[in-house]
Amino acid sequence: MRALKDHRSVSTCCHLKLFLDHPALDLNIKDDAGFTALHMAVTGENLEAVRDLAPRCGEGTNFKDVRGKTALVVAAEAAERVGDCTCEATAMVEALLCVDKIDASLGDDHEMTPLHYAASRGDFNMCRLLAARVDGGILAKCAVGKTPLEYAKDGEVAALLLGFQRKAEAMRARYASSEGEPMEY
Repeated sequence: MRALKDHRSVSTCCHLKLFLDHPALDLNIKDDAGFTALHMAVTGENLEAVRDLAPRCGEGTNFKDVRGKTALVVAAEAAERVGDCTCEATAMVEALLCVDKIDASLGDDHEMTPLHYAASRGDFNMCRLLAARVDGGILAKCAVGKTPLEYAKDGEVAALLLGFQRKAEAMRARYASSEGEPMEY
């Protein structure tokens, strides 16, 4: 099991097959940096590995590394590393969002959520995917007190987030006016 604790080799497909076929492997074991196999697949920008691992990690999809980053936060940041070509990072985010247990509203140690990162880069497609999953989290403020909308760099992303934000604010107001009674959907 000691050899399996280092997940850095997960970013190569030949090792991934061995990991997934090993019945005793806990995919959510963390290395010294707090990385799980899923974190490493995302960091290695290996979309195939992310698609294979994410559904098998269960609650581990929400595990944080030592910087407080989930695999989804790391994926949302990945677009920053690859510059203008954010298609692969968006595909990784989309693959992670297919996991029922993933919490898209979890932020890092600076309370920056994946949506904050996507908005700060003006990634419309990633923002659309994330905003649809965070519900009231669209109003989440990071450690410096900014919402994803305040990080939006271009008009198209800002308009998208403004629409989601207005919907969340209306739902919040409706809930408050019903004096705590459950809302009807």
